[in-house]
Amino acid sequence: MPSVSIQLPNIDADHVVEIQVKINGESKRYNYRIEVFQWDECKKEQSHAECLRDILSHYDKNWQMIQICSADDKNVPIMFRQVN
Repeated sequence: MPSVSIQLPNIDADHVVEIQVKINGESKRYNYRIEVFQWDECKKEQSHAECLRDILSHYDKNWQMIQICSADDKNVPIMFRQVN
């Protein structure tokens, strides 16, 4: 899928970003969500990769994981796109 990168203003976690595009005059709408998860919510014996796998396996199936953003020692932001 082709992609276009656009700068967004600072948004709070759990806000939904709606993007509307026109392709050959036909409007399409896409919804995105960035949610921030805290590493300390993971089980102690889990690696970060195992924790992410667990988070994603239990996440709302109406949202598809698009990107795992830059994590730090405390949090990992994940971007989701709403499934049409």
